[in-house]
Amino acid sequence: PLGHKEGSFQVWEGGKIVRIENGTYKAVRGTAELRSLITLRDIAVELLDLESEFDLDDYSLIPIREVALDQYEAYVAEFGALNRGSLVEGKADEETGLPSLSWRRPPMGGFRSDPDAGIVFALEVFDQDTGEAAPAPILTRRVNRRPAHVERVDTAAEALAVSLGETGGIDLHRIAGLLGLDGEDATRTALKGLVFYDEHGRCVSASEYLSGNVRAKLALAEAAGLADNADALRKVV
Repeated sequence: PLGHKEGSFQVWEGGKIVRIENGTYKAVRGTAELRSLITLRDIAVELLDLESEFDLDDYSLIPIREVALDQYEAYVAEFGALNRGSLVEGKADEETGLPSLSWRRPPMGGFRSDPDAGIVFALEVFDQDTGEAAPAPILTRRVNRRPAHVERVDTAAEALAVSLGETGGIDLHRIAGLLGLDGEDATRTALKGLVFYDEHGRCVSASEYLSGNVRAKLALAEAAGLADNADALRKVV
């Protein structure tokens, strides 16, 4: 009812730590480290939510960012880097003779299984070779901004990517504007090889058209007399 995620750790009434299992609160053995990680997680999630509100100015994010940075530094001072661990050598490979390597991480009170644990670990830039750790950029500045509106691009491939990114589809009018072209015919010519028109006249990106059941698509293209489509599909087959 409170919106807590399944599998997440929470600080509950009286300061005890619980975990959400099957929609209910189950008490777990809480450690000081786990409690600190829960606090850091909640602040990090709040910071991410505020960063996604593009109408908020940068100044409004400073208080929560400073709290997140302070909590991160407090955790590191007491427990060590978030992404700390040790390199462990396993059995040697039979063919190369080289040992398998893995990065063994501390249990952290089970926090690694929290659904938002990845957000917490991403708050840190960590070098496994040197063991050096530093706050991630989001703890020092705003990293999420409103996407800039693209006015011009240099190639048809870039224009197609912009159209797909903005609308999920192929907008010939938008592509023409990005390339400075006049008319649909010129735009179609520029996109040759990047898009295909199927037997229904639908404009489809090459990555979509030349994948899937290409044999069936080839049969349809040949039946519809779409020579360019058929040639491209034959190469894939």
